[in-house]
Amino acid sequence: MGVITTMKRILLTTLAAILLIGVVAAYPPIYQVSPPYKQIPPQAYKILPAYKYIPQVPTIKPDIWIKPHSEGGEPTPTPPPTPIPTLPPVPKPYIYVKIGYSSAKAGDTVVLTGEIMNEGKDDVTVKLVPISNEWYGQAIKPEWVSVDPAELNVPAGESAQFKITVSIPEDAAPGYYRGSLAIRPENYAEVVEDYAITVYRLLNEPVTEEFYVPQNTSSINISVTWNCYNDYNMPSGNLTVHLYNPTGEEVAPTAKYTHISGFVYAPMGSPFGPPIEILPGTLPGTPVPKNRKVYTDHKVMYDLPNPACGTWKLEMIPEYLRSFRYDIYVNPV
Repeated sequence: MGVITTMKRILLTTLAAILLIGVVAAYPPIYQVSPPYKQIPPQAYKILPAYKYIPQVPTIKPDIWIKPHSEGGEPTPTPPPTPIPTLPPVPKPYIYVKIGYSSAKAGDTVVLTGEIMNEGKDDVTVKLVPISNEWYGQAIKPEWVSVDPAELNVPAGESAQFKITVSIPEDAAPGYYRGSLAIRPENYAEVVEDYAITVYRLLNEPVTEEFYVPQNTSSINISVTWNCYNDYNMPSGNLTVHLYNPTGEEVAPTAKYTHISGFVYAPMGSPFGPPIEILPGTLPGTPVPKNRKVYTDHKVMYDLPNPACGTWKLEMIPEYLRSFRYDIYVNPV
């Protein structure tokens, strides 16, 4: 009996061991390490594509690089890509440009003098084209401008002049206007030169000033002054003055005077271009040379003692004047 019992125990133990080995083989523990990468088939992994960055500056590859062998064939050389050609810089001409400047009222036509100096060793033929510069708030538009001549030949070491005619529209607002002229030589880069015109409007509407004079006023003193000068194409202009007392009667001025002053200077070069020819003076028999500026001051004065009490009226009628000044003193000290 003891032998039989022992054999049963051995048999049961053997069966239990076999069963345990099968369970362990079917269900591995969670801490078991995964098999190495080389034992897993490649199709079980998803390989992401690599990112490719395109350089902005093209790079030149070696003269020859080798492709991989294809089924035992010989390596095939591949020609390099064609490099992007670099254009040589456009040379600039050896020219220097000067353009005059001026002032004018709206509706006028202004003629400016320009000069091109060729400081190079070769003759240069240039085209003169008015252009618009959007950087300027008040710009001279190309349709206002004509250039004579439109094409100019400048020999080496010499200079040549041209004329720019600017027709200012009647509705142009007062201000500082700048224009641009493109000088385009053959086989050279263009040169842009700026010029300027000051546009103004003249006074032509009457100006009236009323003031009250109280009783027992000792005196009133009135002066009206305006300037005329033939500089930068400015017109001479004029001003008519009337003074009316409280009853509406016109009072004659006490004095009128005119002051003429001139400024004479030696001719010299200007950084803004050739000087503008100044027109003859307005006074008959007094011509004005080119290198001279004349200013004329006019003044009308009223000095009235014991004026009547009431409202007085000073009327000033300008004729093509840029400005004038008036002063009224009641009981002057």
